[in-house]
Amino acid sequence: MSKFLKNLVSSKIVMALLSVVLGVILLIVQGGALTLIVKATAIVFIGAGVGYAILFLLNKKRSNTMLACSVIVLILGVLFLIRPDIIVNFFPVILGVYLIIEGLTNLLASLQHKKRKGFLVGLILAILTIIVGVYLIFRAGTVMNIVVIIAGISLIVNGLTDLFALKAFK
Repeated sequence: MSKFLKNLVSSKIVMALLSVVLGVILLIVQGGALTLIVKATAIVFIGAGVGYAILFLLNKKRSNTMLACSVIVLILGVLFLIRPDIIVNFFPVILGVYLIIEGLTNLLASLQHKKRKGFLVGLILAILTIIVGVYLIFRAGTVMNIVVIIAGISLIVNGLTDLFALKAFK
């Protein structure tokens, strides 16, 4: 496996584990701690932005898409950290968009590896992640505790999906 792919896999493992941890925190804390959770999400986004920027710099075939993703995720992370009060109101929608993007990424990865063992489980989890992301976007006005619980479960499912996809990729 090339050094770039090893770095990408390591970065994806860290992001998947952080996703699971954040999901568990959401399930445990709930209620009035949404501002704290937005700040934790900010740290995850900043970490992801820095990680993608490092991958961009390490890769000899530099992708403008990778650079754009790192800048966008990093800016979102800083915005979340500076103004969590604004983000709290849009948290379910933002999380929904994130989960749809992650779900689509995992869906495409699953479809590329349809001949591998465990393909169907990865495909089902990716579709589930997309469905939950869509649900969060269109039901953002529901009771915040329910959204926080759904968001926590969604992040756990997303993290586990990423870990499963990485295991199947090896």
